Amino acid sequence: MFKLCSVIGVTGAALISVAAYAGVNIEYGQEYEEAYLESCAHDSSMRACVCSMEALQEKVGFERFAEEIDRHRRDFRDQSELGPLATDLVAKCEATARVHND
Repeated sequence: MFKLCSVIGVTGAALISVAAYAGVNIEYGQEYEEAYLESCAHDSSMRACVCSMEALQEKVGFERFAEEIDRHRRDFRDQSELGPLATDLVAKCEATARVHND
């Protein structure tokens, strides 16, 4: 029983230290997505913004996406390293929507 408690305690401590190191609070993932959509929707359709956000998260991972959104917020597409990729993805999503008459 003591070994089991020790393993659980060590595992819990490791998870807490990893979460503290992560930098962004992924518990509030929707906040980062909303910030991206808000910054994107100024000059693109909401459909293209959602499409590009999903593709961007798939390409770079949610944590990297969230870190860049947290760092740049409204200036994400202009200031972030991921900005050019996001801009390209928005353009591809807009083109796909036009082809499919969405």
